[in-house]
Amino acid sequence: MKLGLVQMSMTNDLAANLEKSLKYCDLAKVCDLVFFPEIQLTPFFPQYEKQCVDDYCIDIDDIAIQKFSEKTLVIVPTANTKAEPMEIFEWEMRVQAMQNQVFIAMCNRVGTEGEMEFAGESLVIAPNGNVIIKADDTEQLLICDIDFQEVKTARKKQDYLSLRRPEQYIG
Repeated sequence: MKLGLVQMSMTNDLAANLEKSLKYCDLAKVCDLVFFPEIQLTPFFPQYEKQCVDDYCIDIDDIAIQKFSEKTLVIVPTANTKAEPMEIFEWEMRVQAMQNQVFIAMCNRVGTEGEMEFAGESLVIAPNGNVIIKADDTEQLLICDIDFQEVKTARKKQDYLSLRRPEQYIG
C-alpha cells in the first residue's frame, strides 16, 4: 500500500487552503491513501487552555486489532506545536506500534498560526516500532510504501497480542 501524508500549513483563507490541499492530492495520485493534519483547511483553534493532551493517549482497541488482523494501520492526524515534547510523543507512538504490532502514521501541521508554531515531524512507524519515514518541520508530501506482510512477520516473531487478557481489564 502506498501511503501519502500531506504535512502542510494553513491560513485564514479556506479557499486557498482547499486549493493547496487539492494540489497535494494531485501530487499524491500514486498513493492508495492520502491524509492530512488535524483540523484540515482552517486555522487551528486550541480546545484547551494550555495544551491538547489527546495525542498522548493513543488507545488501540483490541477488538479493532483482531477484526482487521493483518492489515492494521492507525492514522493519527495531529496539530502538535514545537512547544510540545515531540521526541517523547514519537517514542510513545513507537511503543504503541510495537506493542500492538500495527503501522502508525502521524501527520502534523507546520507553520505559524498566531502564537503557535507547529512542529511538523510527521512520520510512519512499522509494527516493530521502527520509524520508516519522518519529515522535518517544512511543508511537504511524504510518500511511504507499507507492506502489511510486516504485521504478520512481527506477530510471528513476537506475539505480544496473545499475552493480552482483556477479560481482566477494569472499566
